[in-house]
Amino acid sequence: MTIDQVLEKAFTSASLASGGLLNPEQSARFVQAIIDNAVISVEARREPMKASKKQIDKLTFGSAILQKPTAVGTPHTVTTDPTASKVTLDAQEVIVAIDLGYDALEDSIEGNNLFDTILGMTAKRVAFDLDQLIIHGDASGGTGTFLDVFDGVLHQITTNTHPIAGVTGCTDANLAIALKKLPSRFFNNESEWRFYVSHLARLNYVECLAGKNVNDAFTRYLVEAKEPSYNGIPVRKVGAIKTYDVTGGGVNGSDGILIMPKNIVLGVHRDIMFEFERKPRARIIEVTMTMKADVKLEEETACVKITGFKHT
Repeated sequence: MTIDQVLEKAFTSASLASGGLLNPEQSARFVQAIIDNAVISVEARREPMKASKKQIDKLTFGSAILQKPTAVGTPHTVTTDPTASKVTLDAQEVIVAIDLGYDALEDSIEGNNLFDTILGMTAKRVAFDLDQLIIHGDASGGTGTFLDVFDGVLHQITTNTHPIAGVTGCTDANLAIALKKLPSRFFNNESEWRFYVSHLARLNYVECLAGKNVNDAFTRYLVEAKEPSYNGIPVRKVGAIKTYDVTGGGVNGSDGILIMPKNIVLGVHRDIMFEFERKPRARIIEVTMTMKADVKLEEETACVKITGFKHT
């Protein structure tokens, strides 16, 4: 089979519109595949974006609204007005650049539509990278990577923080301190909240429970791999949470978040582009994908940032 025949077999049924724009069905499927393969994105509030910008109206009451009524026969004139504000999603562009060698194309075609394979593989990796961007994004730059595209959740949380600075690990004591820093008006149904931590931090928490001789903790968490919790809140591992030197002295650690997942508003602009260009001299096909996304906290004060878990 010639390379032209391989390419025709791989991409003829891709159903790409002019210019490489995915049709609505493909676009929706690709976005859903990203969500299905992520951790935080699965639970976050998803907002499909038909344009690069989208505003979400928000109404809140900053104080109590119950009042003592006036005497009978006297009109009650004191009213309580909700505070109106907006959450603005401003999707920023990211790019995926893949080189497919002729040999790889010829060896992997196997009678299947290679475009669907590329779409699926790309979605899985984009899901992991998007989780990283949601958590660690910093628009002020400095990394020279996709993490400079927009501010992630850790960067957006400034009001409620619990700095550990590599002194202790992910223990019940530290999770308790973080929980106490959450304003009580936000905390009602424990099961709707999450402690998002790295896989090493969660392992330390499991070992902490087992060390305290919590009933069945060793079997439940270390052997059966059940998800641990604190005060009814799942302690969920997120592979995209990065580890780093938390003390400057070589101590490995990571950060964590206490949050209600729906407080994370994830917008993905669905005009996702897949473009292909053949480079005969290099014997490759360049595959380029571009998409736009953004993440915002709906209520910044309704979450807690934990910094510097020590990994023991």
